[in-house]
Amino acid sequence: GIPGVARGEMGTEDVMQGDHGGFMVKDNLPEFVEKTSLLLDDKQLHDEKAQEALSWGSKWSLQTLTPQLINVYKAAYACTTNFKEV
Repeated sequence: GIPGVARGEMGTEDVMQGDHGGFMVKDNLPEFVEKTSLLLDDKQLHDEKAQEALSWGSKWSLQTLTPQLINVYKAAYACTTNFKEV
């Protein structure tokens, strides 16, 4: 429930997929400072982004991701058991 300002690189970009739960910036210090100040100075925006962070973050919880990962492992295992050497 804490909004963040993150550098939009690699995994962060995949997780936030834009400005979900805060702001994503490129490697640009003035933009990082601007977005951080915006969250600190605008209580309404801060609260909106905090709520958004809670909602968006639930998509990345263990309870959500574990069943998906188990299905990946099951599919990979099924591929190996159905594989026949030529």
